[in-house]
Amino acid sequence: MGSKEFLESIEKLVELNELDACALVHGFSKNRSAIKELKDVAGIEKLKTSAYALLRTEGMRFRPTEEMKIIYSQIAEIELKRLAEAGESGFRCGRGHSLEQHKKSLEEVLSKLKPVVN
Repeated sequence: MGSKEFLESIEKLVELNELDACALVHGFSKNRSAIKELKDVAGIEKLKTSAYALLRTEGMRFRPTEEMKIIYSQIAEIELKRLAEAGESGFRCGRGHSLEQHKKSLEEVLSKLKPVVN
């Protein structure tokens, strides 16, 4: 593989750190109605795979499929909205992260998964 192909392959990788994974896991667990809607878009197996990947990690680097981009982006958007409405009193993180850390992380997830236009 030449250096150009190597750089192109790296550019398509997305990295989610432990905080990103934690914030998305909260999104999956706290937004059951959104999960039902995403089943229709992505299918139950892809939805389960996307959720379980987050549960088993303290961060991951991967090349997302279009379905994964949709799933993670939708969960991030819905969870950001829920956090804004719930405020500090409606937030609990077992890993010790703050509400603001989760919000910032979800915004970064959305940025990481934004389609790249060449």
